[in-house]
Amino acid sequence: ADRVSIYQPSVHPQHPLASVRLSNDTESGLPPGIVTLFDTTAGPTVYVGDAVMGTLPQGEKRMLSFALDQKTKVDQTSNSESNLISAKIVKGVVEMQSLTRQTYSYTVKAPANEDRMMVIESPRHFDMELKSPEAATVELTQDAIRVPLTVKAGETGKLDVVWERIDNQSLTLSTLDLNSVLYYAADTRLSEQQRAAFQKVAELKQDIDRIDGEIANANAERDRLYEEQKRIRDNLAAVPEGSDLQRRYLATLATQEDRLIALEQKVTALQNERATAAKALDD
Repeated sequence: ADRVSIYQPSVHPQHPLASVRLSNDTESGLPPGIVTLFDTTAGPTVYVGDAVMGTLPQGEKRMLSFALDQKTKVDQTSNSESNLISAKIVKGVVEMQSLTRQTYSYTVKAPANEDRMMVIESPRHFDMELKSPEAATVELTQDAIRVPLTVKAGETGKLDVVWERIDNQSLTLSTLDLNSVLYYAADTRLSEQQRAAFQKVAELKQDIDRIDGEIANANAERDRLYEEQKRIRDNLAAVPEGSDLQRRYLATLATQEDRLIALEQKVTALQNERATAAKALDD
């Protein structure tokens, strides 16, 4: 049995739990039940608390917590960062590699007259690699890792738990939206030549967007004219033959037909221009 203090931030954000770590080195398992704990380290036997223990098979360990260790204070901070470590553009495909690092920092202040054998429970990341401390020195639970830390009386101990992951990302320049292209064109993590490539792509995409806008406006005007012509034809059926109003309606229809022809020609020219611009982007 080893006396330890286990820090579990989900139980208390600043104080660890006074605990005992049991190792069953007997030749048989122990049944579950209530464990009554006594401390004899100071001389006389002192009752310190009760704990609930599950079945403890031969050769296994259990952590029994019995009280809040208010003499010991733990401060925890966390930081997550992602940094681009490499990037290259090959035949219109951008290949980027980023390093994501998650750091948990713990500061433990021990009591003035007592050493503390700490066990720091820190989140476990299944999609990342533990870089510090060494994996061989930690104990794994279902969703956390347990890291030992010894702090002398009156001193402050520090521990950093660092997880890392390398992410690979491939982007096709021609299919990226304009906002993404502009973002990378201004990304100082990329080389000047790479940013210039993104800027060139942005200019070509802006040209295509301009043409698409003109096509949309022309089609919208055409649709309005179709609706207007339908209204005029309905009115023509109700006005007298040869009347001034009939002649005015017919003149309006003729003007609209001329405009529709011009719009069709404009759309055709814009579609050809767009095809040229799209080819320039693909090239």
